[in-house]
Amino acid sequence: MLPEVFKRPKRRVTPQLHAFLTALASLRERGQPIPDALALALPAEVVSLLLQDISPTNLPRQSHSVIFHTVKLGPYVRSRWSEDAHTSTISLSLLNDSPPFPSPLRASNACASIRE
Repeated sequence: MLPEVFKRPKRRVTPQLHAFLTALASLRERGQPIPDALALALPAEVVSLLLQDISPTNLPRQSHSVIFHTVKLGPYVRSRWSEDAHTSTISLSLLNDSPPFPSPLRASNACASIRE
């Protein structure tokens, strides 16, 4: 009964992809054109697929390193054992082992001082 030690990947979209997807939603809802700088920040293949309503998770795997930040969470420990023809499993992890990601939303919501 050796424990299994493993890590889990956690993905978030890059700020460039988030900005492009926001502009794409704006294009579809209000007809506002996508700024050239946002389209140039991503590979041309990714932009053309996103314009065709392809989900970011369905993009070619070679594009994932450009459009996702991936962090490995863990280590997690799992142990399995058998008793009376039943297999039991216990998993151990930290309560809050998720590292903070840079949020594209927080960067755009900078606090401004209000003078009364």
